Amino acid sequence: MLELDIFQREIMIGGHLEQSFGSCGTDSALVGAKLQVQKLSPAMELKLGLEIIETVLSGRPDSGKERKRMKIGGKYFFKMKDDPNKY
Repeated sequence: MLELDIFQREIMIGGHLEQSFGSCGTDSALVGAKLQVQKLSPAMELKLGLEIIETVLSGRPDSGKERKRMKIGGKYFFKMKDDPNKY
């Protein structure tokens, strides 16, 4: 179990959605919004389940490329680089 205390969060205020081009994540982009930092008092507690790290094939099935992945809070996260400074 990963337990986090969150003391602040960033939210986007305002703006509007426009069609996005060249994005593989979504077909729209938020334009004209302003970033706002909200302090949280008391801190928000967040508990996330952790599962073991596993090695899986990545990319095309015939590529033979392997990546490590771990499930945190029900979502998969992949290790993409060995050097943490390159993220």
